[in-house]
Amino acid sequence: MRLPTGGSLNRLNEKFGLNKRQNSVPVMQLVRNHAPRTPRELKELIEAHYDPSPCPTRCTCGVVSQGTVEAFSLNLFKAQFSDADFLKTSGRQSYARCYEFQYNLFCVSPLRGDNQEVKSRSLVLDGVLKLQLDEGQKRDFECDEKCCHARPDEAVQKRKEEEGGPHARMSSEHGHISARAATEEEDCSFGIDYVVCVGGEPRVGIQVKPSTCVFMHDVMQSNSKKQRSVHYPTLTHVYCTETLKFDDADTRALVKNVLSACRA
Repeated sequence: MRLPTGGSLNRLNEKFGLNKRQNSVPVMQLVRNHAPRTPRELKELIEAHYDPSPCPTRCTCGVVSQGTVEAFSLNLFKAQFSDADFLKTSGRQSYARCYEFQYNLFCVSPLRGDNQEVKSRSLVLDGVLKLQLDEGQKRDFECDEKCCHARPDEAVQKRKEEEGGPHARMSSEHGHISARAATEEEDCSFGIDYVVCVGGEPRVGIQVKPSTCVFMHDVMQSNSKKQRSVHYPTLTHVYCTETLKFDDADTRALVKNVLSACRA
């Protein structure tokens, strides 16, 4: 099911920088550090990490929110009145519509994206193992918790075991092939969701995107421009927006490219 996070409100949000981390919240860090299970839990986390007092109390995870979802919605609602072209082409948007948009953007979409990243890592690493075995090469297969998002609490580990299944780490002639979540810099600066490593060294970055995003040329061009500064290649794993499934043929092609990058 496609989330209503695109369109004119998305362009307005980006035009005024309302969704930038410094103006909102590094929401994926919240997801990775606290593992909320529902959009409501994530909304409460955003609120809990917002403290407008002169001497704010900060969570040990280091995330600071610049407001609540309601505040982000109000900022978006107000922004339209500073953009005559928006009002002319899209008409006046209600606060309720702005809230729906921001709630989906900050509370629903991140959880979906996180789950899709977990699925992608599992498919890619399992595919690399299978491809190696099909080539007749002996590989050791073992579960490696480091392939999951690095999160501090046991609830995260349990969730990954329940939803993501085992994540592979394979021996190769170069060392262990594994996957890890992107660092904050890799995520923010380069648009990378996770990194496949050999012996702990990054070999290829993967961004996981819904199929609708592929047709957003401005988004894809922006990511492509960012990734020119990365010293390893980056690939995109696309899933169907409606079914949330990854295409088998596309995944096989991606796996081949990942293995080639690991052997380079």
